[in-house]
Amino acid sequence: MARTHLRLDRELIRTDELMGDERGIMHMLGGAHIVLSTLSTLSNPGLDQVGIFSLVPLERLVVDEASQINVFDFMHLFFKFRKSLEKICFFGDPKQLPPYGQDQAPTLKSIFEFKHLQNLTEFLDTQC
Repeated sequence: MARTHLRLDRELIRTDELMGDERGIMHMLGGAHIVLSTLSTLSNPGLDQVGIFSLVPLERLVVDEASQINVFDFMHLFFKFRKSLEKICFFGDPKQLPPYGQDQAPTLKSIFEFKHLQNLTEFLDTQC
């Protein structure tokens, strides 16, 4: 397990390391087609300022543990990336943990609780 971590560590680029010029960023990304990130990192205005999304446009967004995320935490991303975003996939178990903060604001909903989206939802019922 430690070996895998060491190999991945060489590929890891921290957000604060991306704050350079366009040429340096392109060199760091090395032609990457897949970038893993948190939703809050996608919201970082510093990434817009260095032009990261013109270099690597956000075309597909995969949200893991989506049932734990308040919908308002990613709604602004739909607007921000409206010209490049083609597909969104939400993964999570709505029967597990609710959105963070729902204990203080009981009306908070996860993406799986919106009735107009439920006909687009597929639940996997097989575990490995």
